[in-house]
Amino acid sequence: MALIRSIIIFGLGIVTLTALSMADNIIDESEFTKLFAQKVESEYPGYKAKIIENLHIVIVSDKQQTADYFLLNAYAQYKMEPSRLDSMLIDYLQGARAFFEGSYENFELKDILPVVKDKNYVEDMRRVFGADAANTVVNEKINKELYIFYALDRPSDYSMLTKPQLEKLGISQKQLADTAIYNLYIKSSQIEVRNGGGIYGFTLDGTYEASLVLLDKIWSKDNFPVDGDFIMAVPARDLLYITGSNNKDAIKKLRDMLSEQFGIFDHQISDKLFIRKKDRWEIFED
Repeated sequence: MALIRSIIIFGLGIVTLTALSMADNIIDESEFTKLFAQKVESEYPGYKAKIIENLHIVIVSDKQQTADYFLLNAYAQYKMEPSRLDSMLIDYLQGARAFFEGSYENFELKDILPVVKDKNYVEDMRRVFGADAANTVVNEKINKELYIFYALDRPSDYSMLTKPQLEKLGISQKQLADTAIYNLYIKSSQIEVRNGGGIYGFTLDGTYEASLVLLDKIWSKDNFPVDGDFIMAVPARDLLYITGSNNKDAIKKLRDMLSEQFGIFDHQISDKLFIRKKDRWEIFED
């Protein structure tokens, strides 16, 4: 009996049709999903793609291996920059190859990093994929607005850790969190910090800037002498800003930025500000 392997992959895409690169002619979720399914079957003879619903496809390989492909992130990125569809989806194709080459089961603890998402991301997963599928992805709450997910980040692919994968590791969720934070500390040696008008901006690698809010040890006045409690903005995964609760001008600048520019950011997280109290980030309402 052939081995059946089931995995969940978020945000992968394989569509590369040049005809879709026509400027600003946005296709809807249904058409995007159909084109994805067609392209999978044309690019990988012997594979079958079954549409479950918009932005959700199940692929069955010629060896009867199965994978759920969830296209929420891929479609969101396409809508942000429709003219970049071809080059964007080439990037997603690289991640998809990992499944077709059978490497998704092979990962190490060093590959796991924490990522910050907001409640809308969680709600969108449940809306598009259903509660059962969404609940298989390992996550935990930071506060009413923000969540932590765990990425498997390897040169060949990027996906979110699922509960079956965590069980295979044989560690608890607390051990998982500690491992992911440790890996982020190692990566954080590359941080660049700039200060303008009492607002600190952070540059890391374009993917894990927002995750830096999870590094408890760095949030001290010795490192960042802000005026008052730490106030934080994380509008996107590659954007993190910090100021102090007594710096009203800086807070206004951050609020204005979130109000005026949030809609243009790729990989959005939150349009809210947060304050650090007792080593926790809470929603800031002044």
